[in-house]
Amino acid sequence: MKVCGIIAEYNPFHNGHQYHIEETRRRTGADYCIVIMSGDFLQRGGPAVVDKYLRAECALENGADLVIQMPVTGSTASAGEYAKCGVTLLSRLGVVTDLSFGCEAETDEEKEILFEAAGYLYTEPDCFQTILSEGMRRGMTCPAARLEALHACFGDDDRKKQLLEEQLRTPNNILALEYLHANMGLDRPMTPCMITRAGASYHDEDLSENDRFPSATALRNRLFEMFETADGSTNSFDRLTEYMPASSLDRLKDYLSGHRPLSEDAFSDMLFHTLLSQKDVLNRNYPQNEELNNTIRNHLETFPGWSRFALDCKGKNQTLTSVNRHLTHILLGIDDTMIASAKTYDLAPYARILGFRRDAAPLLPEIESNASLRVITHPAGSLREMNENEQALFRLDLLAGELYSYAAKKNTDGLISELRHPLVYL
Repeated sequence: MKVCGIIAEYNPFHNGHQYHIEETRRRTGADYCIVIMSGDFLQRGGPAVVDKYLRAECALENGADLVIQMPVTGSTASAGEYAKCGVTLLSRLGVVTDLSFGCEAETDEEKEILFEAAGYLYTEPDCFQTILSEGMRRGMTCPAARLEALHACFGDDDRKKQLLEEQLRTPNNILALEYLHANMGLDRPMTPCMITRAGASYHDEDLSENDRFPSATALRNRLFEMFETADGSTNSFDRLTEYMPASSLDRLKDYLSGHRPLSEDAFSDMLFHTLLSQKDVLNRNYPQNEELNNTIRNHLETFPGWSRFALDCKGKNQTLTSVNRHLTHILLGIDDTMIASAKTYDLAPYARILGFRRDAAPLLPEIESNASLRVITHPAGSLREMNENEQALFRLDLLAGELYSYAAKKNTDGLISELRHPLVYL
């Protein structure tokens, strides 16, 4: 059996994601495709624009056979830990043979430089460790210090240094590097399949009428714009027809009749309450972020809302994304103790299934026979069977889901508990 794994957010699901799944199947010849998908809160910090069940449904309708939720301790982590969580989850299912991911690299040479850099991250030669430590001591951000350390590994080869720097200007290539790195650390690495991104750049903020492969950022911006100006009318959705698979657009339209598209600002009140109640224990609970914690306390009296507050707290040693991730962790109670606990499982303590295709039913007993971690199909029952550490980690996922559902639903009557929410079957 040939099974390919994909790690994704689908925030929201669009034509580029459909293309990636189709290309993955074509290039790998996979019998089945498993997606490890971020749940309610994401790697950039903050919430998904629409909920995980809708995104899982869209993936299953467009080529995925099984969707598994990435634990929130992994989905809100740095790029390296996010990648490690996803790769480890796929590996521990015991059936995945190939690992597919998107990248901005177009030529074999550009892809090869990512492979070579990943090798240095894995082996960490002396020159890498020395330059990385020096960069961090000088106050560089971690990504900048690591790029400088990788440059040192390439010695006098200026061509490779320039090529690497160009490749690591895009988030997709940064994640591609991390997937390769994490895969190298497995006892039985999966076969990598790198697929060049089609269409708009990751950073593009506007939809182009001539490009049916948009960036997720541009789609999110259009959704927020629609709800601010037209309240998500049918005519507004028609403008998205060329950018999303028809089934995904139909699902999105139905979902947004009763829900709001979410940004971090939807959680501003929750965040302010949490920061106010936790301000005196931030350094105790998050000792790795003492400087940022102090900045948060200093700015708390003039809290204007999540997104503006994050900008106010950003310093020269932090990226805006890292600030947002930290605020998300504070909101959800993902403190340093919880992160340390997750790392004892290599950030992959369990695999919660969100949904699957009925015609992929033969895949489930194969996973059950070969998996080396807990596979969750019934959250309430699994919670009772877990040890104390697993329970604490899983309760973070449940809390994230409950908070998300409350913020997203226009009418909170009839909210479904995360413990009782049914699987998505297609």
